[in-house]
Amino acid sequence: MIKMDLEKLFKPKSMAVVGISKKNPLSPGRIVMLKNEFEMNVKVYGIYPTGGDLEGIHLYERLDKLPEIPDLLVIAVGPDDTLGYVQDCVDLNIPSCVIVGNGFAEIGGKGKKRQQQLEKIAFDNDIAVLGPNCLGVYAPPLVDTIFLPTERITRPPKGSVALISQSGGV
Repeated sequence: MIKMDLEKLFKPKSMAVVGISKKNPLSPGRIVMLKNEFEMNVKVYGIYPTGGDLEGIHLYERLDKLPEIPDLLVIAVGPDDTLGYVQDCVDLNIPSCVIVGNGFAEIGGKGKKRQQQLEKIAFDNDIAVLGPNCLGVYAPPLVDTIFLPTERITRPPKGSVALISQSGGV
């Protein structure tokens, strides 16, 4: 039996988000970054290929440019880029990630093979992975990686009940 440490996934002190759009206010990465920066008790780092800033938040060009190793990486990019970011978790000792994108086993063929590669990287390196194709984690007041705006899906208050679902479409 494998015992994986999920502490950094559900109670991160810091997180990084890849897949942020400066143009699309409804992009999953942007929603997750801004929501956590302004509403949650977690340090958030945004990653954008050319750096810069977004709504007053400094964006870093790459994960290896961050001032600290985050506990959690939220991966909100297409399937072809996802495995590279999971490998970055290994290379940079990032212990957990949430993969919101689709294009894995649910599409069969190439996607199934991609998911097998993802599972191997995560398993061989003890990376806690939630996803792919998932809504994310909501653990108030610490972290909210659900990429739907709060006006589209009501979040319950902190309490003693948990919902763990296999489907991204709960």
